[in-house]
Amino acid sequence: MDKFEKLMQEYETLANTNLNLALEKMIDLYFDESYANSFNHEVYDGIKMWLYHEADDSHISYINSHYDRNKSGCNRLVNIIKTGIENKRHKT
Repeated sequence: MDKFEKLMQEYETLANTNLNLALEKMIDLYFDESYANSFNHEVYDGIKMWLYHEADDSHISYINSHYDRNKSGCNRLVNIIKTGIENKRHKT
């Protein structure tokens, strides 16, 4: 298991006790430039999958308050969350 898989496993474990905090940490990891070009696509896909299925409007607010909307990938991540929210609304 590489260090990134271990990190994601830690977030998954955290999600069992504090999903909101785990999702915020995943958002921070997604934008962390110190890991630029370090992750394979599976890590980013995993983060997007978690956010699609679990995030809500508070996570969009979190992104808006912590990151510049002009930052690479920011609008894409917000749109993934919005699509997930809409999908959940249509299922209920």
